[in-house]
Amino acid sequence: MKYAFLSIVTFMFLFSSSSNAQTLRDSLAVKQAALDYIESQHNAKP
Repeated sequence: MKYAFLSIVTFMFLFSSSSNAQTLRDSLAVKQAALDYIESQHNAKP
């Protein structure tokens, strides 16, 4: 039981450290989308 727990924790650590959450490109795309939304709300045309 102790061996199984240790191997699961090791497995989770090894594979969680190799995953990429959000890249710089993703961050810039989110920022641009937010700026576009803000600009469209500011420049409302009736």
